[in-house]
Amino acid sequence: MQKVYLSVHVPGELAYLGHRGDWHSESRWWMPSGSSLRPRSRRSSSELVDEICAGLGVDRTQLMNFATDGFHLLYSTLRPRSGEAGSLRISLARSWHVQGLLVVLILGVGIALVRSSLTRKLGGAMAVLVGWILLAMVLPSFAWSMLSNAAVGAVLVVGAVWFLWCLVALRPRFRFVTLAGEMVEPPLAEPPLEKPADQETAGGPAEALDDGESRSAEKEDEGGSSDA
Repeated sequence: MQKVYLSVHVPGELAYLGHRGDWHSESRWWMPSGSSLRPRSRRSSSELVDEICAGLGVDRTQLMNFATDGFHLLYSTLRPRSGEAGSLRISLARSWHVQGLLVVLILGVGIALVRSSLTRKLGGAMAVLVGWILLAMVLPSFAWSMLSNAAVGAVLVVGAVWFLWCLVALRPRFRFVTLAGEMVEPPLAEPPLEKPADQETAGGPAEALDDGESRSAEKEDEGGSSDA
């Protein structure tokens, strides 16, 4: 039983969307610095050349001088069928087309939910995340190719816009509550006025004289009526 490897180099401006055929992918996804997710073969080209040239006495220098460009993909199969039945078909697309789909989706949902409540904002974010997970289950290579630094930047932009909108929307409410608190605050109770001590002492004897005069007048009236 013979195992056959097929090495493919894809231009860097293209995104890998998947493959068809009786071939197994020997690549894993990784993110280079300042780029997007890309597949990369688990075995380098030099390792494959060393394995091929082992025990054959072939000069590997000429094989290593073969010019290549883009990122390296590696596939393997056991006894591939001849003809078109054993062929490998790779799906490719422009990288900015694939990555732009997720960026437009994030920005569109974020702008549409700017004036919504926090619950609806979290619901929209969860809907986008669940949609991407479902896509990764059906078309994993296409879903992974959508992830890039641009998508991360779109998430940060949406988060910043939501935060600034919350500050603008809540600022008038805080001001109204402050003003209302100042208006509703009850006034301080004023202490009762007390009469001065000199007025109380001066008014005491005068009131006593008035009472005595009224009583004497009543007695004279009673005496006059008895004589009659």
